[in-house]
Amino acid sequence: MAPPNNELSAVSGARERLSRFDLSPTEVHLILQEAEAAWRNLFSSLAPRVAPGIARWARTVEVLRDIMAEKGWEPWRNGGMEGVVNRERRLVIVPMTGDQGTGVANCTARNRYPKGIHSEAVVIDNRRQAVFPFAGEGDPEALQLLEVWFLLFARVQGELRCEVSLPTRMNQKVVVEWKERILLPSVALDDDSGDDELEDPGGDYSVEIARRGS
Repeated sequence: MAPPNNELSAVSGARERLSRFDLSPTEVHLILQEAEAAWRNLFSSLAPRVAPGIARWARTVEVLRDIMAEKGWEPWRNGGMEGVVNRERRLVIVPMTGDQGTGVANCTARNRYPKGIHSEAVVIDNRRQAVFPFAGEGDPEALQLLEVWFLLFARVQGELRCEVSLPTRMNQKVVVEWKERILLPSVALDDDSGDDELEDPGGDYSVEIARRGS
């Protein structure tokens, strides 16, 4: 079940909530459907396993940036994280593969693959702003903080689920708490490819380096 402190925006309220980001549910669906088409049209079963996931993630970022550029948003990068930013509103959107709870109100969505230090850092900043919303007044460094929202998407049971949500806590490299989730309608897929099994290169990763014994 979703934690009680989550603020959920159900499908019926998604259009109003998304207006803050200059987005509509239709545009989000267009972005994700373009990305689905990219990996299907580019690769056969002979391609490396990571190739389709790289193509889908890259196309998601590319189409998102193309659509948002006309609305004054700019490319945003932080380590391996890629997205768009509106600096005037201090908002960032980062595409990311979610799990089966994506887009489902009575489930807590998670990022499907573990993320690294850059994701953890922006989530900590999100929580800082959520818990102390006025703490940054008069603090130039705090006023530079951005709200980093995740555009989660997942192919589950013949449909493409999605949401735009604000993460505020991670544990073991996975988001476990959201301040707000804007749930969008799912999109039926015209294939029987099953649940999402594509490798996800989006976001950042922690690389552990073990020191060799002498």
